[in-house]
Amino acid sequence: MKEQAHERIVNKFNQLIDIFTNERPNTVFEMNRAWSATYLTYIKAYFGVIYLYFLRIEDSRKYFFQTFRNKEVIDCLNQEEIVILGNRQHLAACRASNFKLIWVGGIVAAIVIATRGGHTLPLRLQLYLAKKSMGKPRKYFFLYEDTTPVGIFFAIFANEHSHISICIQHGTPMIKELWLDGLLCRYNLLYQLSMKEDMNPESNYFELGPPFDIIKGEDVSFMIILVGTGYSVVKPSFYRRSLDCYQRIANQLNNSVWKVIYRPHPCERGFDYSSHFSNVDKSSKVTCLSGARKLFIGYQSSLLFEAKTFGHSAITLIDPDTYMIKSFTPNAELDASCVENIEGVIVRLHSEMKKCPARAIPPLKERFMPILRKIESDTHRV
Repeated sequence: MKEQAHERIVNKFNQLIDIFTNERPNTVFEMNRAWSATYLTYIKAYFGVIYLYFLRIEDSRKYFFQTFRNKEVIDCLNQEEIVILGNRQHLAACRASNFKLIWVGGIVAAIVIATRGGHTLPLRLQLYLAKKSMGKPRKYFFLYEDTTPVGIFFAIFANEHSHISICIQHGTPMIKELWLDGLLCRYNLLYQLSMKEDMNPESNYFELGPPFDIIKGEDVSFMIILVGTGYSVVKPSFYRRSLDCYQRIANQLNNSVWKVIYRPHPCERGFDYSSHFSNVDKSSKVTCLSGARKLFIGYQSSLLFEAKTFGHSAITLIDPDTYMIKSFTPNAELDASCVENIEGVIVRLHSEMKKCPARAIPPLKERFMPILRKIESDTHRV
């Protein structure tokens, strides 16, 4: 007997919880706190039913985006066609841009109580009402993940009702057992096609590259960016080794022409790294990658791939005790336990950058719109 949509959602969410429990044991406490079936969760779930009952989406609104994470992609499209899947904090931005907002708090609550409390009625009602509110024209759901409640709900909902689920991958794979996004979506937009080897073979893949543009610079700076791993909770021993390695590099380059800056991952907590580094960069990714070319040093990171894509130089550090997927070829690789001679490598790469013009890739709109037209052409024949 075929699983119903709400059963598939619950099963997928349970799989996620199992993976968190087995592969990320240090995050279980935070997961339980975020996804607990309290009285407030039940109230939000039933309020979500009422909300969807009165929700109506105009037929012209056909592109649905999970929050503003991919704002640069959204800007490629007509504002009148956009719907944002978000929360109250997105309301002002939606009003300013004439976007429609769908509040997803009730959906998250419904999935939590269905999974943790076994109470599936709000989830089943929300799936039914979502179908009614969307209208008949085909919708395109652009998700940055399909592994947490919002992404799971809309990926399965879209697949169930002949809408189109599309995962805009937000990075490159590093540790295989932790790479889960895109398994439910019908289409995946990847940084590069080689990423599809460990993903859903039934999905359709397109190479988009980084889903944003930068302001390109021709000058070559003396700036060194140490790229944080973000594994302070998930893999704390590896994270501590990475900080120690970065500090050795910073100490070695102290009192030289190089300006060393630590760039923490968004998941990192300030108190974990603040005592190690005096120069910290928390600017947006676009700001970090724009302007004069720099040299980025880190473990197998999405930012390293993006840096090399936009004409910077990238050095990958290899941790002997942590297997990481090699998702791209950096300008240089070094054993993280032997970085005492790294300045020689830095000098060489800096010289090579000065001799070569900055690499140019097509603007995002020129990369994204042909992919969207191909997806629309394919799905219109279905």
